[in-house]
Amino acid sequence: MCRSYLPEAGQCEAGVCSSDELACPREAAVDMDIDPPWLWAAEAAGALAALGALLLLLRLLLRLHVGTCRCPGSLRGQLAVVTGANAGLGYETALALARRGARVVLACRSEERARAARDRIVAATGNPQVLVRRLDLASLASVRQFAAELAAAEPRLHVLVNNAGVYACGNQLTADGLVLEMQVNHFAPFLLTLLLLPRLRAARGRVVTVSSVLHWLGAADPARMNTPGAYGDLRTYCNSKLCGVALSAELARREAGRVAAVSLHPGIVRTGVAEGALFAAWCWLCARTAAEGAQSALHAAGSAQCAAGAPGSGQYLQECRPRRWSRRPGAHDPALARKLWEYSERLVHYRYEDVPADDKL
Repeated sequence: MCRSYLPEAGQCEAGVCSSDELACPREAAVDMDIDPPWLWAAEAAGALAALGALLLLLRLLLRLHVGTCRCPGSLRGQLAVVTGANAGLGYETALALARRGARVVLACRSEERARAARDRIVAATGNPQVLVRRLDLASLASVRQFAAELAAAEPRLHVLVNNAGVYACGNQLTADGLVLEMQVNHFAPFLLTLLLLPRLRAARGRVVTVSSVLHWLGAADPARMNTPGAYGDLRTYCNSKLCGVALSAELARREAGRVAAVSLHPGIVRTGVAEGALFAAWCWLCARTAAEGAQSALHAAGSAQCAAGAPGSGQYLQECRPRRWSRRPGAHDPALARKLWEYSERLVHYRYEDVPADDKL
């Protein structure tokens, strides 16, 4: 007898059929439509190979756009200060400056780690002019002490690289009453820059601010910027980076012809703190080494295009080239930058007008 799941249309005209006439051919057809497991595996392997080739091609294309500092010349005889120079991007920036002959001050919170970094830099470059000074950006008192000690020891400062930064600090407040992430990433570097302006002016120096492309997501709202819990970790980070870019442009306007100011995006830098296979794969695809990320800072520190009075002062760099730093309405407005500047002055209790006219702090 025919099996019950066969359609009635398959019955023979007499109304009765045998399984040999209908069921067997139907089952054979079904078996022919099922791919063997080895074919599935081959198709999956082919798809994975194609995806891998596409990702590799994408990675190679991204690598072609990694900027390299090609500015010639030595920095011998120049003094550079790099904050957060004991590891990562700051370390590679200090290393690159030392290779060009600069005297480099590693401004770090941990003197022990800074001394270890200094030893590595001296061994790698043969340049013994690498110094260590303690600087804790989470303390405005430490910033003032660092600036006073540096000014007492050095008559001129050629390059200040505001590199140090933190992320995901929650709603922590410092002893100064400031949101920790905003203080370390913006307010403390702002105060440090003002305090060192006389030494920078004496050398017609440069202030290099390491920002991030994430400043595009920042909100320039002084009324909420230092309010704990007003923003999440990511938005607070973006706000701090937006302040760095905007105030770098404002500093260039105020110090035109005397001190250059440049901000930059170092790229997505691989720091070794990636967690999880997915994030590690993303870093492999998009991220660069810290040495590659330091190239724009090196360009800003040494290129004639970024010197005081040059057209590059006040610009935002990416891949060692000027870039439009924000598409937000009003983001390029000097009035907005002045508003952020004056707000920052109030919080650090030091004004631009307080900077001595001569080279004495």
